[in-house]
Amino acid sequence: MKFKSPPSHQLRIGDGLSTALPFQAGDFIYVPQWSLHQPVNDGDEPVEMIVARNTPVEIVTSTPDHTLPSLPQLNCSQMRA
Repeated sequence: MKFKSPPSHQLRIGDGLSTALPFQAGDFIYVPQWSLHQPVNDGDEPVEMIVARNTPVEIVTSTPDHTLPSLPQLNCSQMRA
């Protein structure tokens, strides 16, 4: 990937969110299920993303120490709106 100027958007992934992947308008980002990740906008312009997921609701687990928590057990009745 080549950028005309340094990108100010990145997706932090992995253990401790230690890997930063830069992205720009038009990029496609795939995040595997249950992977620890955090989108970051260090720039002055807003970032808009189209997000698709395989559940009708967003599943968020806060991890203050940036480690992967134990995975929740879900069943279909919990995912219905």
